[in-house]
Amino acid sequence: MKKPIPLSLKTLDNAISLIEEVFRYRKDQKQARKDLIESLSQVNSNKSYWTVTDNNNNVIGITGLYFDPENKKDRPTGWLGWFGVHPEYRRRGIGSSLLEFTLNEAKKRGFKTIKLYTSLDKNEEAAHRLYKKYGFKRISHNRDTETIYYIRDLSEEGTEKEKGGSQLHEIKIKWEGPFEVEEIIEKMNDEGHPPDYDGNDYGLYQIYGKHILCGPNTLLYIGKATQQTFSKRFKDHKRWWLDDEEEIQVYVGRVYDSKIHSEKDNWKSWERDVGLAENILIYKYSPNYNNTGIGNKPSLSPFKKVKLIHTGKRHRLEKEDHAPEDY
Repeated sequence: MKKPIPLSLKTLDNAISLIEEVFRYRKDQKQARKDLIESLSQVNSNKSYWTVTDNNNNVIGITGLYFDPENKKDRPTGWLGWFGVHPEYRRRGIGSSLLEFTLNEAKKRGFKTIKLYTSLDKNEEAAHRLYKKYGFKRISHNRDTETIYYIRDLSEEGTEKEKGGSQLHEIKIKWEGPFEVEEIIEKMNDEGHPPDYDGNDYGLYQIYGKHILCGPNTLLYIGKATQQTFSKRFKDHKRWWLDDEEEIQVYVGRVYDSKIHSEKDNWKSWERDVGLAENILIYKYSPNYNNTGIGNKPSLSPFKKVKLIHTGKRHRLEKEDHAPEDY
């Protein structure tokens, strides 16, 4: 993902259009235009916004941070502003990266806590899971407006860079397969129970098939399923492109280390490791159909070195991958 950059007059209209698309079901979306314009037009504004763009400089993600200047007692508290990712770019780790960026920015600005509000609309379900994985705790519910409030204590831990260091970080991946697409859709749907959604059917996957130039058994795509199960992820793939491919076989990889991954941090370290592994695999193996993550070396933050250890039915992957040594 590109580094978030401050909102500008050049990206303002595009950013407003993104919010209107992401929050088209909400009655308060018209407030977004006012908020974003104020963040640019007012000197020392209490609102700040950042955007992420695709290769054509279209805004595909946005995040914000603000505080109430009238509430001096609550000044150490920041609020998450308009936060969202374009539907076509979701489930690629952009939302997680944007939220992590915002948390670190809030710490830099001296906020002790950060709050946010959202709704119970079904369109917000994925966002609820993301907030919980990043340590937000639900504090109240306005039943009249169906508004949910969350809070995160920013003093609980340092930023990702502060926690990192130069140590080697190992990620163990247990692979299973091969599976047919329909088998994954029908059977791999264990999402667990709210609020943790710690089911068994999440992780990484490899898709192999017949390629017009490279022939059969070609690695076509590497992906991850963190915000939704393998089943839901492959329903999307099937709808958009898998039905047009031949000789498809899938291998799924589950990531779990009891010493690192737990519900104590709302599985944040687990999601981080899945994302790291996906980025490393895509960059090293360059699957034919992955168009993101191949051209630029992936960030290993908060670590200097990462080793992937593959067990089980890894298929054409090597037993170990070493980043950045293998680049």
